[in-house]
Amino acid sequence: MKIKFKVAVFCITVLSFPLIISQKVISAEEQQWQSVPGANYAEVLELIALRAKANYDEISSWQGRMDIHENIHFYGTNAAKKARAVDTNSIAQDSQHICAISNTIADFVIDMRNDKLYSSVEPNVQYKSIDLDRYVPIRKNTRTPMTKTILSPDSYMWYMPDEIFAPKLPSLRAQKTVFVESSQNKNVKGFVRDPRLFFNSSGEGGIKLWDSLLQNSRDKLSETLNVRIAGYPHIEILSMNTDNGVKYRILTTWQAEKYSMANYIRCLLEVDEAVGFNAIKTETTNPDGVRRDLKEYTYVKIADIYIPKTIKKEQRNNKGEITLSSEITIETTGLNTPLPEDTFTIKNLGLEDGTLITDKITDTEFRYSKGALVPITEPNEPPD
Repeated sequence: MKIKFKVAVFCITVLSFPLIISQKVISAEEQQWQSVPGANYAEVLELIALRAKANYDEISSWQGRMDIHENIHFYGTNAAKKARAVDTNSIAQDSQHICAISNTIADFVIDMRNDKLYSSVEPNVQYKSIDLDRYVPIRKNTRTPMTKTILSPDSYMWYMPDEIFAPKLPSLRAQKTVFVESSQNKNVKGFVRDPRLFFNSSGEGGIKLWDSLLQNSRDKLSETLNVRIAGYPHIEILSMNTDNGVKYRILTTWQAEKYSMANYIRCLLEVDEAVGFNAIKTETTNPDGVRRDLKEYTYVKIADIYIPKTIKKEQRNNKGEITLSSEITIETTGLNTPLPEDTFTIKNLGLEDGTLITDKITDTEFRYSKGALVPITEPNEPPD
């Protein structure tokens, strides 16, 4: 029997950390986890969902800075391709293990009620051949530039202050350009670091943790409560009482997709009442016991609202090799404070007069002049 339970999707995108519990040595803390009766599963899922959502809904605006340290690993032929793509002097052409080492600063301002985000991302990326133990000098055109973005339900606006682009009109020279695209277009050159995802949005269709849990508790739970996959319960919930409240673990096993190398995946979600029933850990594990994904969260309490403070991530391939590791620290500088009117307008990009604006939604071009957009109507307008 192949089971398609909504938690399966939830596990891929939200439950990003593998479960490994030793069968030989069980710590004293592990022994404190107790099984929750199946008859109480729906009540527990709804409790977690409603409390986490209530915490999130208290936020009207959020400002801060993310300090992101991230390593992305490439192995074998992928390492060689990466080396050829970025290496200036061909010193790492034969490398079998390339690591992209990123230290990124990302400032953000978010209007939570109206779904608007301003982001300024300044990456600093180096490449290192791990097996050759040397850093790789990279070509200028492969460097990741600073990017400012404004994302709203209507449009995606991005600007790279240090880059120039060819305009639509051939009579104009290559120059600094702001691009305006549909917010539905995910294939854009700009790049956003959105901290709202750390409130456990799956990243697919904007599905939040609490929406997934509520849907499962109401619609599908009765159908899958007694289902077993590869000998495991499809869903199992454990609890542990602490001095600060109760913790819950939701363990799920789901049938893998048709073309997956594994025939099932084990997932874990751990939430803590002490931080508003937000997730403190997520894992996924393949049948070989390899922990494919891990996320661990800490929170800070500001005005009775729990806000993500640190996020640690680790991803591995089926061989157990690390493909991504990152540590993210969030400094919240403003919460539920009024935002300036121009925060999510083109004025906040710090443009010089004369900057070109290319609107890909309407297929038109403008000049930025004293805070206004002036249409370019003359096809033979001379370059500035």
